[in-house]
Amino acid sequence: LKIINDILDFSKLDTKKLLIEKIPYDISKTFKHLQELFQLNAQEKSLEILLDIDKNLPAYTLGDKIRVEQVVSNLLSNAIKFSPNNSNVSLKLIHLKSENKMKCEVSDFGIGISQSKLQDIFNPFTQEDSSTTRKFGGTGLGLSISKELCELMDGEIGVNSTLGEGSTFYFTLPLYQVDCQLDELQNNTSGKIANIRGNILVVEDNKTNQLLVTMLLDEYHLSYTIANDGLEALEILTNEKFDLVLMDENMPNMNGIEATKIIRKTDLIKDIPIIAVTANALSGDKERFIKAGMDAYIAKPIDSQELHNMLCKYLSNKKRT
Repeated sequence: LKIINDILDFSKLDTKKLLIEKIPYDISKTFKHLQELFQLNAQEKSLEILLDIDKNLPAYTLGDKIRVEQVVSNLLSNAIKFSPNNSNVSLKLIHLKSENKMKCEVSDFGIGISQSKLQDIFNPFTQEDSSTTRKFGGTGLGLSISKELCELMDGEIGVNSTLGEGSTFYFTLPLYQVDCQLDELQNNTSGKIANIRGNILVVEDNKTNQLLVTMLLDEYHLSYTIANDGLEALEILTNEKFDLVLMDENMPNMNGIEATKIIRKTDLIKDIPIIAVTANALSGDKERFIKAGMDAYIAKPIDSQELHNMLCKYLSNKKRT
């Protein structure tokens, strides 16, 4: 799924069909969320992600929060992947006051990149060498996509690296300081978003898709819990009340259709709305999901407007508790 999503993004960028938004977002909250999210992956290698946010940065800026997080996620993922065990990864935000820009640096103490390869590292399908692909995996598209996204957001990206000592990837973006309250701006610019209320169960095993969905739900100020498969979802549903389930289909242990059939036979949770979130969007799939008991479905890669419309349909009348 990560490979498919990378290729789809690359295709959109290549055909100039990827649009960049300018909406208000909380800088500190956005980067703290990413630190917390990737710290789970870092712990597997006994790594710590050190976050340093310049106190001179404005609280809010206008930009495409989803795409900013995508760039940072690519850089953090690489930093963790190439770092040795028991080391640190640095995530640093700097205020370039004279240029009215924000600079983000992601540093590691990993394998580094040879000087001869630095000029090509942002090219599509490029990695340091073929042994890197064999040992660490990856598509070689993440940095290329990050470069394109930064340029679409009127920014730039670069890298400093020493072979065997580590790398610092950085990017800069213009700051558009927001002086009024973020909630007020979102209510004025997002229409129905202010009326969406509810607690969501996100059933998804892919970490990249978890990140995307939770970023969108954060944007709508919705509470949520993540389940990594159908079995975990059933256990969570018996202990907590939810207003909606976003259900992946292809998962280990128990897939989405199997979990849905059990939910529909369980008295206390049988009426909860279930929306399939799936890469299977072929002819006949919608009927298969509905027959299993799902209320609707959204195709991957997730379209933010389609998700918003679906949330409005099922959650607009909920009262915030």
